[in-house]
Amino acid sequence: MIEHVKYASLSAQQKADKRREYAVHQEGRCLCGNPLIGPARQDILDFLGNAPDGYLDRCFPGGWKAFIANPIHLDHDHATGLTRAVLHAECNAYEWLLEQWEKEDANANS
Repeated sequence: MIEHVKYASLSAQQKADKRREYAVHQEGRCLCGNPLIGPARQDILDFLGNAPDGYLDRCFPGGWKAFIANPIHLDHDHATGLTRAVLHAECNAYEWLLEQWEKEDANANS
């Protein structure tokens, strides 16, 4: 069993070690089902590829190219700060965007 830890408390080396630990635990697969070494699922790539010009740059600190520069991300829950998996950079972006839209919908309906 993997120990989920506070993402913000990890050094760069500890993040790299935790990424490897999750990758082994996930048998080298992203949560999208594809191998971590290789592309994300095509529907996710298509979804992101169809974003309006500049949208992804505005969503991610440092811009889109900086966000995907590291192809494998250590994912963490933004509410608890706890690590939870490793993902393709694109899958992490997709997951984050869905979470943001769910929050916007909840706020609009409250």
